[in-house]
Amino acid sequence: LNSGHIANQRVLRSSCLTDVYKRQNQKRYGDADALLTKALGIYKAAYGTNNILTIRTLATLASVKMHLGQSQQAEELYKNALSLSQTALGPNNIETARILNDLAFLYYSQDKLRDAKTFYQWALASTEGAVGKNDPLLAACLKDYAQVLRSLGSERESIAAEDKRCV
Repeated sequence: LNSGHIANQRVLRSSCLTDVYKRQNQKRYGDADALLTKALGIYKAAYGTNNILTIRTLATLASVKMHLGQSQQAEELYKNALSLSQTALGPNNIETARILNDLAFLYYSQDKLRDAKTFYQWALASTEGAVGKNDPLLAACLKDYAQVLRSLGSERESIAAEDKRCV
């Protein structure tokens, strides 16, 4: 590959992802779905499946599927992204933590509270391993986890999780 080809690939990646995020922000999820599906095929062919760009695109596609009401497809895509992320990046990586958090939210939005609790616990451990105990990202994850606990009727556990946010 020559440097011109590599530069063109970077511009294509940047342009495509910028377009996807714009469409997501405009609530044009159908358009974003088509672009992400195309991009995912390109990234898998160019970089393989154990690449951060491929993994992130897969997780973003899962998010779009969730917004389109395609929960089953979203769950499958998130689980695939999670498996790839754990293999390529490890369990205590910010990308792995984000995918876990997103999967937990998917379960919460489907009222699968036990699954949501399990995945938020996993997301908390992964987030803490990636960023430490005093990071705002961990505090946000604790807030979400506390909400799940409240929904399960575990007020005491919910308060304990909220208290951890303030430490």
